[in-house]
Amino acid sequence: MAKKKQQQQKGSNAPKGVPHRDNYARVSYLYQLSTQLSLQHNHQPILSRAMTRNLDLVGKKAVLKLGPSSKRSICKKCNSLLIPGLTMQIRLENLSKSKSSHNDVLIHKCLNCNEVKRFPIGKDREYIVFPDRDGVRIDS
Repeated sequence: MAKKKQQQQKGSNAPKGVPHRDNYARVSYLYQLSTQLSLQHNHQPILSRAMTRNLDLVGKKAVLKLGPSSKRSICKKCNSLLIPGLTMQIRLENLSKSKSSHNDVLIHKCLNCNEVKRFPIGKDREYIVFPDRDGVRIDS
């Protein structure tokens, strides 16, 4: 009887496992492979984009929640991996007449398809994305 209570207590204190761990592992592998193919000497952009497209399809099929940093590093239009200086151009733009800092916009431009992403950064420069905040526990 005491053994059952000890086992129940151990089970209740143990963190719950991540559901669909195999899908997360597959997405992680595809992301790493796409990155490796993009950074090689014999740069293979078509194969890299294919791996990124496969990553996106697996994530949608399994309904996975990817982190904001990984989502922001993939072009939504051509599925290429956005690497600053290699496949992406980064600049800071302020089109306001007063040129105040709260109107700053960070612009990511894909060099393959010329797609532009805009991120307003001037309003709250101390903003931290939820997964990167202190006290947020992400089990893996």
